[in-house]
Amino acid sequence: MISWLISLQLLSIPGKTVFTGGKIPEVRGIELATTYEESVQLELSPQEGVKDTYEWVLCDTLNLDLLLPQLERAAFSVGRGDQINMTYMPDSGLVPLAVEALNVAPRWVRDELFDNFQRLDSTYQEIYAQMIIDPPEERFRDEIAFTVAHVSPEILQDSTFNPKLLLVNAELLYRNDDSLDFVDIVDYDSPGGDYYSTVRYRVQVEGDTVERELEPYYYYFYIVHPQLSDESPRMDEYVYNKFWREYLLYEADSGYPLLMEKIRSARLLWVVTDTPQVFPGGREFDSTQTALDIIGNWASRTVPEPASGNRPIQPNVIAHEHNGNCGELQDLLAAACRACLIPTTSVFTLAEDHVWNEFYDGGWHEYQVDLGFGATHINDPRTAYDHDHGGGKEVSSVMEWRSDGLARTVTGHYSNTCTLFVKVEDLRGLPVDGARILLYSEGWYGGYEVSCWGFTDELGRAYFELGNLRNFYFHVNSPLGDYPSDPSGIIQIISYSQTGGHYYKTVALPYFAAFPIYEPQEESGFPLYKVKIDVDLRYEILHGYARARRNTGDEGFYHTYCEKVDDVGSVYLFVMDSTNYSLYTGGLPFRALVASKITDDTVIDVRLRPSGSSYFVVISNEENLTTSVGLNLGLSLYRNKLTEVAEVRGDSRIPELSVRPLFSRGKAMVQFSCGEGSRVSLDLYDVSGRKLSTILDGQMDGGDHRIPIDLNLPSGLYFLRLKAGPEERVAKFVIVR
Repeated sequence: MISWLISLQLLSIPGKTVFTGGKIPEVRGIELATTYEESVQLELSPQEGVKDTYEWVLCDTLNLDLLLPQLERAAFSVGRGDQINMTYMPDSGLVPLAVEALNVAPRWVRDELFDNFQRLDSTYQEIYAQMIIDPPEERFRDEIAFTVAHVSPEILQDSTFNPKLLLVNAELLYRNDDSLDFVDIVDYDSPGGDYYSTVRYRVQVEGDTVERELEPYYYYFYIVHPQLSDESPRMDEYVYNKFWREYLLYEADSGYPLLMEKIRSARLLWVVTDTPQVFPGGREFDSTQTALDIIGNWASRTVPEPASGNRPIQPNVIAHEHNGNCGELQDLLAAACRACLIPTTSVFTLAEDHVWNEFYDGGWHEYQVDLGFGATHINDPRTAYDHDHGGGKEVSSVMEWRSDGLARTVTGHYSNTCTLFVKVEDLRGLPVDGARILLYSEGWYGGYEVSCWGFTDELGRAYFELGNLRNFYFHVNSPLGDYPSDPSGIIQIISYSQTGGHYYKTVALPYFAAFPIYEPQEESGFPLYKVKIDVDLRYEILHGYARARRNTGDEGFYHTYCEKVDDVGSVYLFVMDSTNYSLYTGGLPFRALVASKITDDTVIDVRLRPSGSSYFVVISNEENLTTSVGLNLGLSLYRNKLTEVAEVRGDSRIPELSVRPLFSRGKAMVQFSCGEGSRVSLDLYDVSGRKLSTILDGQMDGGDHRIPIDLNLPSGLYFLRLKAGPEERVAKFVIVR
């Protein structure tokens, strides 16, 4: 029975503060997660294969690379005129310059670049495309293309953001490289447009100097990206008209150390050891110190006082005002390290009120400067202060904040852990992507505080690595509504988490996703066409959002990020006739010959019986609210060879077949053979595939049979179809009056 659909448009990013609009969270109930994975509703399955007994002639083919945005589809008509025609394709909205920029950008970033260009208005598309097409130096192009792809469109179009910052950022990377001894940028030019850059750096391992090369992913996201965490990048008068990549290295107030002067002497990134390294505050600089030691010492001396006053978030302002707690020191360290070409990120325990940094060398390692002219910690997991490392806290979670806003739990570096898997569905059990899961725990200073968050993927799933011996509560934000519905409400899902525990929770939101309702349609009749549909899912682009602030006291704004995941994704495939395609495009319930959810590379053959109009193949990403899917689509249209026949006049016989109409004065004998005890059906069809009559349907003895039929029919092409057990045969003939 057909159900009706509540259709919702994708809502804009919520215009409220980061978590609950400033309201104090209140527990609304207990729905404890299970310790076993809950059953998942079965999805649609592809059409079962049918034994093909026909001979087919290829008429037309179409092969496309597609990036289907959320809530979009692509549609193709097949059959009419023996052709495949594109019926509907989402408008990319790209200006010509953006298309040109895509063609010259590195191949590995084109998909994300295309995705971000689509979310920029035409003026900004042209500004940023021109930077990629005509950079100040050719070697800057990959860095510029990456930042255009991975700085959010909301920031790229913000009034306080200067687009030229992306050019300055790339130029300073190479300028700073010329002055640093422990690290070098290396550029690679691969065939097919896959050119890229990264860094080589030197470390000491068991007394030996070893050169290592950084994986490009970490170079671009944790060195090149101009954003550090929740600040919006600036280089206007508020930050003294310089970008931090320049200001922190080349500017210093009187009486404070100049970073470039000190870092020039560094010959090594760090001395690799599993033992935590702690260097006291107030130490002197010398030429034997590693880069991480020098930068930590510089930060301690530049910001020697605990926080007071306005609590700045911009690195330049922090360095100039010379006071700060862990938050200011985190921002300063991240910016200084990246200015010195060291891959660095920001980590935090929100509910326990502490933040610090990590640097990357074959894995992430802790990095912290204690406030108040404090010590520098390198590879010291004790700085989370969890009981499991001798501290006084039970950490609820530790999150890493990637530059573009994507945040992930990394609790296992600092505490014993458990895991939580959350699945979000709509009322029909379909997965909801892009839902934000906010996890709360008891705050260090009382009440309930956000511990961590994450976004569901296209299968409605989110994963968290959490601390042990803690209670957890959750709230879900989604374009389909909140759970619980009270924006300040939270529900307990874990009580006193256990080390090594696995917890599972499924949430059903009180709405339907914006997705068409269908029911299966079966067709009988002689197939005139076959369409082969080859869907190769290549990647998906997940989207989430985070908050950015322009300056101290700014409430900030939400900005989006994208995360490309290779070889994952899902789309729906529909095949339907023209009547049902009209219903489908009108948002009404419809019938489909094929309705399959595709989650892997799939090839499906569909037989069609056109009756004067086309059939339609639809690739739909309409069930996804925030996820784009990239795929290769191949369509091949075949005509049944039996339709290619010569005219038959008088008593002429058709070619030798098991089914043989023998003509004589408007009558014919159909001759066939079958096995013993077979159930036999014999049907007559016209050229459109419409069944005219059933001549025979029942059990037959084995052997040869002759059945008379009446050929009192108008001129035209006809088909006889014999089914005997699992076998099927077709004969064709033309009547000419």
